[in-house]
Amino acid sequence: MLDYLFLIIKTIFALVFILGLIILTLKYGGGKLQLLSNKKYLKILERISLSKDNNILVVKMGNKGYVVSSSSNNIEILKEVSEEDLKNLEKSMESPQNDKFQEIIKKLGKKGRLK
Repeated sequence: MLDYLFLIIKTIFALVFILGLIILTLKYGGGKLQLLSNKKYLKILERISLSKDNNILVVKMGNKGYVVSSSSNNIEILKEVSEEDLKNLEKSMESPQNDKFQEIIKKLGKKGRLK
Protein backbone atom coordinates (compact mmCIF):
# COMPACT_ATOMS: atom_id res chain seq x y z
CA MET A 1 0.00 0.00 0.00
CA LEU A 2 2.83 2.38 0.82
CA ASP A 3 4.44 1.64 -2.57
CA TYR A 4 1.27 2.69 -4.39
CA LEU A 5 1.03 5.90 -2.40
CA PHE A 6 4.68 6.70 -3.16
CA LEU A 7 4.06 5.98 -6.89
CA ILE A 8 1.02 8.31 -6.94
CA ILE A 9 3.00 11.09 -5.23
CA LYS A 10 5.89 10.70 -7.72
CA THR A 11 3.42 10.83 -10.61
CA ILE A 12 1.80 14.02 -9.26
CA PHE A 13 5.19 15.71 -8.82
CA ALA A 14 6.25 14.68 -12.32
CA LEU A 15 3.00 16.06 -13.75
CA VAL A 16 3.43 19.38 -11.90
CA PHE A 17 7.05 19.60 -13.11
CA ILE A 18 6.06 18.96 -16.75
CA LEU A 19 3.22 21.50 -16.59
CA GLY A 20 5.64 24.04 -15.11
CA LEU A 21 8.08 23.44 -17.97
CA ILE A 22 5.28 23.89 -20.51
CA ILE A 23 4.19 27.16 -18.91
CA LEU A 24 7.77 28.50 -18.81
CA THR A 25 8.36 27.48 -22.43
CA LEU A 26 5.22 29.23 -23.62
CA LYS A 27 5.88 32.31 -21.51
CA TYR A 28 9.50 32.87 -22.55
CA GLY A 29 9.64 31.07 -25.89
CA GLY A 30 6.24 31.98 -27.36
CA GLY A 31 7.42 35.29 -28.80
CA LYS A 32 10.27 33.60 -30.62
CA LEU A 33 7.88 31.09 -32.13
CA GLN A 34 5.75 33.94 -33.48
CA LEU A 35 8.81 35.60 -35.00
CA LEU A 36 9.62 32.40 -36.84
CA SER A 37 6.11 32.14 -38.26
CA ASN A 38 6.17 35.78 -39.45
CA LYS A 39 9.20 35.10 -41.64
CA LYS A 40 7.31 32.94 -44.09
CA TYR A 41 8.64 32.70 -47.62
CA LEU A 42 5.14 32.46 -49.11
CA LYS A 43 2.38 34.87 -48.10
CA ILE A 44 -1.16 35.22 -49.45
CA LEU A 45 -1.93 38.92 -49.58
CA GLU A 46 -5.45 38.79 -50.99
CA ARG A 47 -7.98 36.11 -51.91
CA ILE A 48 -11.29 36.27 -53.74
CA SER A 49 -13.60 33.32 -54.32
CA LEU A 50 -15.06 33.02 -57.79
CA SER A 51 -16.96 29.83 -57.00
CA LYS A 52 -16.91 27.03 -54.47
CA ASP A 53 -13.66 25.57 -55.86
CA ASN A 54 -12.10 28.52 -57.72
CA ASN A 55 -10.13 31.39 -56.23
CA ILE A 56 -7.94 34.21 -57.45
CA LEU A 57 -5.07 35.04 -55.13
CA VAL A 58 -2.38 37.68 -54.88
CA VAL A 59 0.63 35.81 -53.55
CA LYS A 60 4.01 37.10 -52.44
CA MET A 61 6.86 34.62 -52.86
CA GLY A 62 10.07 36.08 -51.50
CA ASN A 63 10.27 39.53 -53.10
CA LYS A 64 8.05 38.74 -56.10
CA GLY A 65 4.29 38.93 -56.39
CA TYR A 66 1.90 36.93 -58.55
CA VAL A 67 -1.79 36.86 -59.41
CA VAL A 68 -2.67 33.17 -59.18
CA SER A 69 -5.73 31.16 -60.18
CA SER A 70 -6.50 28.26 -57.87
CA SER A 71 -9.00 25.47 -58.45
CA SER A 72 -9.50 21.99 -57.06
CA ASN A 73 -7.48 20.52 -59.94
CA ASN A 74 -4.64 22.98 -60.53
CA ILE A 75 -2.91 26.23 -59.70
CA GLU A 76 -1.87 28.61 -62.46
CA ILE A 77 0.09 31.86 -62.42
CA LEU A 78 -1.92 34.45 -64.34
CA LYS A 79 0.39 37.43 -64.06
CA GLU A 80 3.50 38.59 -62.25
CA VAL A 81 2.85 41.71 -60.19
CA SER A 82 5.42 44.48 -60.43
CA GLU A 83 7.40 45.42 -57.34
CA GLU A 84 5.73 48.84 -57.31
CA ASP A 85 2.22 47.36 -57.32
CA LEU A 86 3.24 44.79 -54.72
CA LYS A 87 4.52 47.52 -52.41
CA ASN A 88 1.34 49.55 -52.96
CA LEU A 89 -0.79 46.51 -52.14
CA GLU A 90 1.13 45.76 -48.94
CA LYS A 91 0.99 49.45 -47.99
CA SER A 92 -2.78 49.60 -48.56
CA MET A 93 -3.23 46.46 -46.44
CA GLU A 94 -1.44 48.14 -43.53
CA SER A 95 -3.61 51.25 -43.68
CA PRO A 96 -7.13 51.17 -42.22
CA GLN A 97 -8.57 52.22 -45.58
CA ASN A 98 -7.97 49.02 -47.58
CA ASP A 99 -8.71 49.09 -51.28
CA LYS A 100 -10.93 46.25 -52.25
CA PHE A 101 -9.37 43.41 -54.19
CA GLN A 102 -11.58 44.05 -57.22
CA GLU A 103 -10.44 47.69 -57.36
CA ILE A 104 -6.80 46.63 -57.30
CA ILE A 105 -7.40 44.15 -60.14
CA LYS A 106 -9.20 46.89 -62.11
CA LYS A 107 -6.27 49.27 -61.56
CA LEU A 108 -3.83 46.65 -62.79
CA GLY A 109 -6.04 45.99 -65.83
CA LYS A 110 -6.25 49.70 -66.69
CA LYS A 111 -2.47 50.04 -66.55
CA GLY A 112 -2.18 47.17 -69.04
CA ARG A 113 -0.29 45.02 -66.57
CA LEU A 114 -2.95 42.31 -66.28
CA LYS A 115 -3.98 40.62 -69.48
